[in-house]
Amino acid sequence: MSTEALPISAPRRDQGFSLVEVLFAFLIVAVGLLSLEGLGFLATRQVARASAQTKYVSAATDTLEQLISRTRNGESPSSATYTVYGASMRTVVATVGARRDISVSVYPSTANKNFTAGDSVRLSASVYYVP
Repeated sequence: MSTEALPISAPRRDQGFSLVEVLFAFLIVAVGLLSLEGLGFLATRQVARASAQTKYVSAATDTLEQLISRTRNGESPSSATYTVYGASMRTVVATVGARRDISVSVYPSTANKNFTAGDSVRLSASVYYVP
């Protein structure tokens, strides 16, 4: 029998990660993914808002062009209120001498939480005509 002692080695630290380190890494990744998900929801809401504003501007532009055309054709358009894409659109026609001031405003519904008062659209034009 050999009485030779076996070498005692120091504990090895390169055996992997501890459970606490793995859980902490998962926590960091989870927080990052939740942040990205929140940005996705925000981007979706902003895209819907921009799409609705584009519709409002398009409707207001079409209405303004129609009123200008009617004025140039000798007709006398009047002020009115409409509902367009769930929003209130108001046209105002004011005659000042040989000039007609035409204004078209679109106000989003107050029931829609994605819009604020600053999201309204207002277009105006002055048309000179011969009565």
